[in-house]
Amino acid sequence: MSKNDDSPTITMRIERGHLVPVTAFDLELVNQWHEGAEINVNAVRVKVRSKEKQYFAMLSKLLKEADTPWSNTLTAHEALKLAAGFVEPYKRRNGKWGSHPRSISTFTDRELAEYFEIFCGIVEQRFGIDPATLQKEASESSGAGAPSATDDGPGADPIPVGAGEPYSEDSEEALPSGSEAGDALESNPRDAPSADDPFTDVELDWLRMSARMLVSATLRDGDVDIVDLQVKTIKARFTPAGISAEAKDVAQLIYRHCRAVTKGEQELDKEWVAETAGCALADLRPGAR
Repeated sequence: MSKNDDSPTITMRIERGHLVPVTAFDLELVNQWHEGAEINVNAVRVKVRSKEKQYFAMLSKLLKEADTPWSNTLTAHEALKLAAGFVEPYKRRNGKWGSHPRSISTFTDRELAEYFEIFCGIVEQRFGIDPATLQKEASESSGAGAPSATDDGPGADPIPVGAGEPYSEDSEEALPSGSEAGDALESNPRDAPSADDPFTDVELDWLRMSARMLVSATLRDGDVDIVDLQVKTIKARFTPAGISAEAKDVAQLIYRHCRAVTKGEQELDKEWVAETAGCALADLRPGAR
């Protein structure tokens, strides 16, 4: 059941894999439920760690100050996590391993500090900017902080409207730090995982539908807003609950390819799209089911 507008919010803290009430009042609200009750929880972070805010503010400032291969904060953030080795591996149905960037909210405080140091190393060695200066300028900028819709925790929608240059989600190596990580930040939209992952029938149907809708919205040298609007439509009307992050990652790659085609940067490769979505080429025709 959905949450009633007038129902109280119970604030919980994650401790060793368990949800623990933060205050005595939160505990009292929990105790209102009978033993064994099963309830739905809509997880929303109450606050963002200060180092996350520093990182996103610095990253936003970097995109304004330096010549980077990324057009927006989300794209840069995903590419940086991939290059720094902060990824989650998964095994495909064909036995091969792939990986996708982890959500920053899954980082422990120690991992966040390590990632922040790697980021600072990339800022200095790849782009020639003093991280301390960048941090000072970012903190002085109005409205600096973590974007509310960027990497807001596990399960956050990974098909962002307006994503720019694509990144490789199939990297075989995790580079440790500094300039070595920076050297791996160039991306290739064709380094894409196929849909050989352990997807359910519902996810495969959703991928086939998403691929067909995105291809139908793709016109070379056309209006990118049409592709972006199609993504909004897929998210708002045609994405059932339970679609895995891995399936959404595949859809995101197809979206980025279609967007690049519309911008005139690539040729539409329907065979690649079909292979990536795990469907037949005929499934991409308008009206196909």
